[in-house]
Amino acid sequence: MTRGVVAAAAAAVFAAFAGMFGAFPILTPYALQLGGTEAAAADAVSAYSIANLPGNLVAGFLIDRWGPLAVLRVGLGLVTGSIVLYTLIDSIPALVVFRGVHGFAAGWIVPAAFALAAAWLPAERRGRGMGQMGAPIGLSAVLLPPLTGILGSRLGPRAAFAVLAAVIALMMLLVEVLCRTGPSRPAAGAAAAAVEQDGAVRPQEEARPRGSALRELLTDRRMLPVWLGGFVLPFNLGVLAWYLPLAGERLAFGGSAAGGAGLGVMALVAAAMMMGPGGRWTDRPGLPPALAVAGMVLIGLGMALWAGPSAGTFYGAAVVFGAGFGLVFPASNALLADVAAPETRGLAFALFYAWFSVGTAVGPPLLARWQELTGQTPFIPGAVVALALAAAAAPAVRRRGGMP
Repeated sequence: MTRGVVAAAAAAVFAAFAGMFGAFPILTPYALQLGGTEAAAADAVSAYSIANLPGNLVAGFLIDRWGPLAVLRVGLGLVTGSIVLYTLIDSIPALVVFRGVHGFAAGWIVPAAFALAAAWLPAERRGRGMGQMGAPIGLSAVLLPPLTGILGSRLGPRAAFAVLAAVIALMMLLVEVLCRTGPSRPAAGAAAAAVEQDGAVRPQEEARPRGSALRELLTDRRMLPVWLGGFVLPFNLGVLAWYLPLAGERLAFGGSAAGGAGLGVMALVAAAMMMGPGGRWTDRPGLPPALAVAGMVLIGLGMALWAGPSAGTFYGAAVVFGAGFGLVFPASNALLADVAAPETRGLAFALFYAWFSVGTAVGPPLLARWQELTGQTPFIPGAVVALALAAAAAPAVRRRGGMP
């Protein structure tokens, strides 16, 4: 029972991030093809995250009322339809609007998927399980950017978006199939039941007041590296989504295909880290905050390396950034699952992914304007943000007992 539900949640995570990563290598060339500027392409990247933020918050309230599985199903259907709309775009304003539709719908999927997995994973396996839930993110970034980048280069962006919509639709069907091996119906809320090791369902203990549980979540010192890491990672991912294809073109690597390959290397390393040591370490008491800070440092170093002039530094940066990704993401989700009260877990994950959206929304337009004013690449400013916030989070880690 538990395996089917968790596998369905993982398939949904793959679908959500496939939609995001799959658009990365073709979005900037598409915006330029439609007559936009590089800044307009950055605005299109940010539109997804600006709309994703309210989508996350709406999902948080719905998860705790409808149950995560119901929210998951609706979100997947909306995302599939919204990606189809990309094939109808003929102007930059339309691109920005449809990106917003996609972002709002995608905002329902990830909080619901992680709340569903957290509710069904036994406590002693939750850290590793939440870490492994990040692996579909890495897999989607390995497979989709090269696929859509190649399709976009050979057949055009509209054909690439059509294939992307088909992939999401396939994942939606897979979720339904896997859920048939899980519970016969979705729980009434993320806190409706907990699962014993053998899969038996037992009632939760008396719930704490929602306001008290959320206040504890937001003020717990262990969470400072998680909130800051949850900003650093998407801030720089958004910058990469916008600028990496342009960096590949300027270094004569091949534009969309090079950007997709760079993202693919980064995601492959991130997936390996999440499935391996990153996932295992999150089960160790007190360690996730330190892992988040270490990951932020690696992200900053990766961004600095991307400012280098050669193919070696281009792909070396992808490896270092991917290792940081593979530490920050599982550490954040595992700690959220442990610290959040069961009855507010859906809202807690929604708040985290809303904050995640803020990072993606802020990064591209801010550094695009900086790049226009200075003529310099945005990689060094991205590195400065990552390292500065890692330093800000480090004292909270030391109070909890050391770095990994």
